[in-house]
Amino acid sequence: QYKLTQINVNIKIQIMKAQAIVFDSPRELSVKLLDLREPGAEDLVVEVAYSGVSTGTERLLGLGTCNHFEGQTPLAVEAAARSGSGAPDDLDLALRAVPAGGGAVCELDWQPLLGPLLTHRETGRDPATLALAFHRALARGIVAVAQRAGAGTVALSGGCFQNALLLDLTVAALRQAGFTVLTHHELPPNDGNIAAGQALGALWGLTSVTLPP
Repeated sequence: QYKLTQINVNIKIQIMKAQAIVFDSPRELSVKLLDLREPGAEDLVVEVAYSGVSTGTERLLGLGTCNHFEGQTPLAVEAAARSGSGAPDDLDLALRAVPAGGGAVCELDWQPLLGPLLTHRETGRDPATLALAFHRALARGIVAVAQRAGAGTVALSGGCFQNALLLDLTVAALRQAGFTVLTHHELPPNDGNIAAGQALGALWGLTSVTLPP
């Protein structure tokens, strides 16, 4: 166990600055840190009413086409799945090898899942039932990755595991397959945990990490 002691950090905040994509010339762009100023007569102010960020599975399931706030439609998929029943078992994520230099040994292929999912949608299957089937397929996929890795202990972390249903299904599937499962208790699985890790890295004086071959 490591005890995270209190650290005093001086943070310099640049106020009224933002990163922006700048079109320097035709077919050329760059990311620059720009000063924000009050809009002038030659500026165009755009108000974002809808965002298409994070609308993938929920769009396929017919549970939403846009977010009115961050994470809205993913929350809708989880909520729908909790009321689903009799979920089909033909939705699977295939495990495939990653070419050398790809940064991983294997990955989950979503393509085999999409065909049956769309077929069920076209035949009128309940979106809640399909949402549950999607969650179960993802849990099975995580088990397949753990088995491919040959690990006896699996730590579940990352913002996706704020989805309590996905967490419960994955933990149950992993334990049934004989794995020891580690989950978050003191810290959240998303950005809050990253911040704590950064603070711990600063405490230990870590400046680089070397991964095993």
